[in-house]
Amino acid sequence: MRIILGVHAHQPVGNPDEIIEKAFNTCYIPFLETLLEYPNVKMAFHIGGYLLEWAVEKKNFFIELLRDLIKSGRAEILGGGFYEPILSSIPKRDAIGQVRAFSSFLRELFGEEPKGAWVTERVWESCLPEILSEAGIKYAFLDDYHFLCAGFDEDGLNGYFCTEHNGYKLFLFPTSQKLRYYIPFKKVEMVLELLSSIKGVGIIFDDYEKFGLWPETYEWVYDRGWLRSFFKLIQEGVIQSFLPSEYIEKNNPLGLAYLPTASYFEMGEWSLPSSKALQFRELVSFLEEKESFQKYKNFIRGGIWKGFLTKYPESNYMHKKMYLISKLVEDMPEGELKERARKHLYKGQCNDAYWHGIFGGIYFPHLRRSIFKELSKAERLALGERKLKIIEDIDMDGSKEVYLSTQNITCTIKPSLGGSIREISFHPCEHNLVDTLSRRREHYHMLKEIESEKGKDIAQDSIATIHERIYKIEAEELVFDEHERSFGYEEISFDNGKSWINLINERFEIVEDNETAFEVEFKKTFPNLGKIDLKKRIVLLDNGLKIIYLFDGDPSPRLKMLFNIKLTSIESNYALLKFSERSFHLGENLAIQGESFEIEDKISSLKILVSADFPFQAKLSPIYTLSQSENGFDRIYQATEIAISPLEDKNDLTIHVKLTKA
Repeated sequence: MRIILGVHAHQPVGNPDEIIEKAFNTCYIPFLETLLEYPNVKMAFHIGGYLLEWAVEKKNFFIELLRDLIKSGRAEILGGGFYEPILSSIPKRDAIGQVRAFSSFLRELFGEEPKGAWVTERVWESCLPEILSEAGIKYAFLDDYHFLCAGFDEDGLNGYFCTEHNGYKLFLFPTSQKLRYYIPFKKVEMVLELLSSIKGVGIIFDDYEKFGLWPETYEWVYDRGWLRSFFKLIQEGVIQSFLPSEYIEKNNPLGLAYLPTASYFEMGEWSLPSSKALQFRELVSFLEEKESFQKYKNFIRGGIWKGFLTKYPESNYMHKKMYLISKLVEDMPEGELKERARKHLYKGQCNDAYWHGIFGGIYFPHLRRSIFKELSKAERLALGERKLKIIEDIDMDGSKEVYLSTQNITCTIKPSLGGSIREISFHPCEHNLVDTLSRRREHYHMLKEIESEKGKDIAQDSIATIHERIYKIEAEELVFDEHERSFGYEEISFDNGKSWINLINERFEIVEDNETAFEVEFKKTFPNLGKIDLKKRIVLLDNGLKIIYLFDGDPSPRLKMLFNIKLTSIESNYALLKFSERSFHLGENLAIQGESFEIEDKISSLKILVSADFPFQAKLSPIYTLSQSENGFDRIYQATEIAISPLEDKNDLTIHVKLTKA
């Protein structure tokens, strides 16, 4: 029996130190220390760039252990994108640049240039052989599912294949899904039985974190001796392990393979729109009940990774802003400043915050904040003292946006979304006030049968994988939005407040634009109600912005303004509303009356002063989402909604938002 073993360790850019520390203590270090006890075991490692940089600074002995394994020929290090982007979703120059930069970093750190690459989330598109080959990579790992979708037989996926794009060649190893679900979750005897049924070489390259960090795995892998039992079989020669490069040198490829755009099977479910993902899950369950799923699985495919960009407009905006910043960085003159900007850009391409599956992903505010933070740093280095004003279709949805950027603030206005604001990044605090997420109905909210039992009847034989765990949702926790959350949209009433029309999905027309002024005016006409026009002017200031409203026509309607802002300190009670010489915690619903109030977000050192030229009532409400993760369901603060209602009738209204660093 032969096996190629590999583990992939990843921590997202911006993950807190305590989470990374826990991963080292419960997973990365105990695994490596156990491996050292069995000198006949050979393994491949992929450690993400952000994680390696963290380890160099704070866990250097881990680097030393890994370096010794590599020098002794017992380990092989793999490259890939430095900060683990989805390579096919970023500009080609950045994809090649990330892989080359990471290879150079690994060579300096471990003394060897990587020959292989980890394909982030195994997201495959036909352009990747060219990208990886140009960057100096010879081979990569994908799932067997990619090959099954291309018509290969499962029992023929016991080696490696050749593929190419535009004449650029790449070797591909198909990893076994069965081994992925067996190691380390099933008894070692069951793993051995599965390996004995594989005619060539068994191939597994999977998450490092499943060896101690995932639920219940530490006790199973270490305390109950799973890992030692498995390594002992290799040490005693029952199983022979190979490094990937070693296997390529000793064995010929199995043939030529051209693969479709794909990832692992579960990604096809997650990337679909929620209603379609539910149908996909129902189809899989139906076939499983008929005991036909394995027979037809090759032909069952869901969405693709880029589907997340349509599923979550917030992700799409981050993604398209990344493209804009990439072009700004590319246009910089060569030199140290450009290298710094490029590093921030690369960090802003880290994949986790752009999607959502079994892990929190885009639902985690600290991950989104890291993306905006890194992209903003790259933008400021690229622009220097220059200001930037762009009116074009930035997010590629067919409608133009207004992009304004100064030394202090970047602001993106979306006329097709009620003339509301998609981003207000205040650079002195490295914070985007509009970094929020709408409460969406996910397909796992709609499952008919939800059980709270975990690991039922498997404690003696195995433990559940993260994909097999099902947790209970309380119905009262499920609250969903009817529209996207943004900053500065309106509700309007033409019957003195008896009924309200939300304007966020209305298209506003740009009626006045001075190319040199950092302001823009929009208009919304209501032809069915006589000649009534609502004009809205947004003016970007050095320390904030003004929104000016003007009604033309009769009768004058009533207006309610809505603002969604993201604070970093809600959960820790460090976000305060200051009003009339009193302070209130913003973790609960509040209502005030006046002409101004201040919000202080202590963690980001941000102060927001909201003032108006009219008396108003303001209602402030925290907004939470409910999303799944490997540990169950997470209730996560996403925004504070501020609804401002004027207390007097006026045809012209002005709201001033002033931002300062505390």
